[in-house]
Amino acid sequence: MKKLFSFFILTGILSGFGFINPKINISSKALDSFNTDFNNVRNIKWFAGDNIYIVSFEQNDIRTRINYDKDGRFLSSVRYYTESNLPFNVLLKIKEKYKGKTIKIVTELIEDDMIRYSVNVEDEENIYVIESNSDANIHLERKYKKQNSTE
Repeated sequence: MKKLFSFFILTGILSGFGFINPKINISSKALDSFNTDFNNVRNIKWFAGDNIYIVSFEQNDIRTRINYDKDGRFLSSVRYYTESNLPFNVLLKIKEKYKGKTIKIVTELIEDDMIRYSVNVEDEENIYVIESNSDANIHLERKYKKQNSTE
């Protein structure tokens, strides 16, 4: 019953934001910008907010979300991928400092002409959230202790 109730609450919330409403009016300028810049994409989903359009999609096994303004201008993007797409300078710096640990997922944020990376690095006991800019200036943002699976 709880799951069913949660489902209806979530459905109501999402429909209020236009996530489920099939009658979303997307700016033709935003659509043109997207179609000009991206091809060979799949799982395209558009969302609309006040003066903002958000498109999520996959391209080359990279999940991406882009925010456009009403005039189709790029505002920001978030991409999720593995270490193979991380810039070489950032990858080497993290591998050097966190030897023997595994890079699990990379989140890339582009906003105001700045690129930032949040990299989840793991070992058997911990998850480390490493932040970096495009110049490979890295720092430990957070460290989480993993729960022992036998507990």
